[in-house]
Amino acid sequence: MRFDSFIQNLDMGHCEDQRHCEALFDIVLMIVMIDGVVDESEQEFMENWLESLDWKGNQSTSEYYDSAVKKVTYAVENGQSLDFITHRAKLIEDQDVRDQALKLAHDVSMADGQLDDNERAAIELLTQLLEDKR
Repeated sequence: MRFDSFIQNLDMGHCEDQRHCEALFDIVLMIVMIDGVVDESEQEFMENWLESLDWKGNQSTSEYYDSAVKKVTYAVENGQSLDFITHRAKLIEDQDVRDQALKLAHDVSMADGQLDDNERAAIELLTQLLEDKR
């Protein structure tokens, strides 16, 4: 399934806590960027999704997007992707948001029909970090 077709059918949900919004966005952005290939439709989708969130941050959404891309790019280029995911996942305390993050990351990773080794490792880590342990 092509990414643009996939995103038309994906319920990206919303989050109410700003910290959760940022962590959720960062995790999904990492999944999009972790394979080293970000096409125009993925970038446009992520920008539009960020705009649709109930944003209460100190930065504008465009400033946050640019900052997040820089952080994710640095992490990917320096072999720190899993550390980045671990850090961001720990910020999500609400189990419903954890479930949403895991589902979104899994769905986005499979949007292009291919799961590379980096995506697989990220999904496995997220599953360990976010699955419901009640």
